[in-house]
Amino acid sequence: DLPPQTLCNLEIGYQVTPRALLTGTVVNVFNTMPPADHTYPGNTAQPYNIFNYSNFGTSYRLELRYSAGK
Repeated sequence: DLPPQTLCNLEIGYQVTPRALLTGTVVNVFNTMPPADHTYPGNTAQPYNIFNYSNFGTSYRLELRYSAGK
């Protein structure tokens, strides 16, 4: 059995004005990669089942929400 892949994510928000919210997100903070499974009989070059593990690495997102209503 393979160990689970544990990801750590971080999200921080700041209310800039009563109508504007700025949010920053980091997915997979520690860049955790999936464990190698050399017994996986896949037809591709991945040494793991891509439906059970993610190999995207760290990603960043910055979002600004503005409410135009009352």
